[in-house]
Amino acid sequence: MNIKGAIFDCDGTLVDSLGFWELFYKKIGERYFGGAPFLPTAEDDHAMRTQTVGFLADLMHNKYGLGESEQEIADWCLEIFGWYYRECVPLKDGIRELLAHLHACGIRMCIASAAEREMIELVLSCRGVLHYFDGIVSCSEIGAGKDRPDVFLAAEKFLGVPHGTAWVFEDSALAIETAKSAGFPVVGCYDKNSFAQDRARRLCDEYIDDGESFAKLIPLIG
Repeated sequence: MNIKGAIFDCDGTLVDSLGFWELFYKKIGERYFGGAPFLPTAEDDHAMRTQTVGFLADLMHNKYGLGESEQEIADWCLEIFGWYYRECVPLKDGIRELLAHLHACGIRMCIASAAEREMIELVLSCRGVLHYFDGIVSCSEIGAGKDRPDVFLAAEKFLGVPHGTAWVFEDSALAIETAKSAGFPVVGCYDKNSFAQDRARRLCDEYIDDGESFAKLIPLIG
């Protein structure tokens, strides 16, 4: 791996957090539907998992008619996210070891995530790995989701490395496709809650499959 910089997604890549969405939809049902299930369309479900809190609030309020305002929905979402990240989320297998190795090799690292900055800082601080990262780029701060390459390009610019030497680490097939189309080498990783894993495998330069550890990359680096 010719790697000078590393751009990590957070949810589903650094941390095993994507089981959140089933719980989140259950809590929406409890809060807004008297315990009846909340069932977004498949298209909305896919989008909600890769977009910002602002997108969630807009969709839930304006399309599904929930809450008194978008701000109410956004505040409630952040409250639920905060509890989940603080109390429930482990690191993905081998991530701690990989981050320590990249750091020892002098490879700068940045996070590029659809999650809010405060949530990223919370979960990674609680798991003791936040100090490995030189910066965080959030989709909400950039103003675009991972269907566009903006967040990856901003992270690459922050790292200050030549294009093609900053590797993107992702679980989302959509994000992997976006990064590859923009000329980034990509390490993909399996997550049982991610869509289109077979497509993700085909697109990636390296892949961490079901049952494998990120530590398998260490011999390929440095």
